[in-house]
Amino acid sequence: MVNRGAVTVTPGSSDQPIPEGYHNGSGKVTAMATTGTAVPADVLAGKTFMNSSGATTGTMTTRGAVTITPGTSDQPILAGHHNGSGKVSGDPDLTSGNIKAGTNIFGVTGNSNVVDTSSGDATAQQLLVGKIAHVDGNQIVGTRPKIYGCLPPAFPPPINWNISQCQNDCLADLHTFGDPTHCIALCDNLALIPDVVTQLCQL
Repeated sequence: MVNRGAVTVTPGSSDQPIPEGYHNGSGKVTAMATTGTAVPADVLAGKTFMNSSGATTGTMTTRGAVTITPGTSDQPILAGHHNGSGKVSGDPDLTSGNIKAGTNIFGVTGNSNVVDTSSGDATAQQLLVGKIAHVDGNQIVGTRPKIYGCLPPAFPPPINWNISQCQNDCLADLHTFGDPTHCIALCDNLALIPDVVTQLCQL
């Protein structure tokens, strides 16, 4: 019988044979190094690993693919293992035209045409035909007909200005051709109009 004395066996990736013969009892199998620095929170739950404390089981939560929907406050990204397929949801309505002027949402600046119209109080009857206003979120189209007449371009009138001729030309244009070429749209030119006509236009 071969005297093997004190045999030391180092573990590996495959079985290590113990030689046949006499062993004096002082042999040993070398211990594996257990100097890892990982802690349970660093390793997925249910998976085992070695560190300076020996064999240990991980506790890290598996989150998979997480979808986060933005809101008015920060949304937390939970601790754990994310598989890389998660996302922060987008919204095709997040465009400048849907955001009020002066407001910035996630880097998108509001359109200058998007304004608060809640203070508007105009009615269709107060707006000239074809004129458009927005009141409390609604579009208002004017229905008030224009009032045509003859007024001097300034007050007092220029010396060469003839009101009779102007009125005759205005009436002839409107009645014959429907064309106000020689007329002035009084309600479009309130700054030039005497008080009595101004009041008529503002009824």
